[in-house]
Amino acid sequence: MKNTSIPIILVLALLWSCEKESTKSEEPDIVGTWEAQTETQYWGSISNPDSTDVTTYGSLATMTWTIESDHDFSSLIYVLGISFTMEGTWTTSGNQLTLNYTVMGIDVTEVYTYEVESDELTITGSLDPADEEGDWVVIVFARQ
Repeated sequence: MKNTSIPIILVLALLWSCEKESTKSEEPDIVGTWEAQTETQYWGSISNPDSTDVTTYGSLATMTWTIESDHDFSSLIYVLGISFTMEGTWTTSGNQLTLNYTVMGIDVTEVYTYEVESDELTITGSLDPADEEGDWVVIVFARQ
């Protein structure tokens, strides 16, 4: 009788540990605090732009995004001594990031494609979503 009870206990332990792992929710790789490093605006197509404008963030201008696991989002922008905060929510679907927030009483929805590699977040989005061939922005963030 003792010989059969040990395998049954092992099987039950394995089933319990497998079930525990399968129900564990994973935190999305985008969750965290991100500090903008560069922002590139492409005027015209992103693959063959008419011109580009590159901003390197540092002491005169900073942008920090906080993306929380409860789907709250905040952005702190600091330019030449003036700070501006936006708060809202975020969702992802595949490699698409959607931000919803309110600025000066206006509801805003921004949609980006995103990629996280190690401690770097790159987002790409249209500066004018209504213009399918319009201008684009690419922002590179470092995880803090």
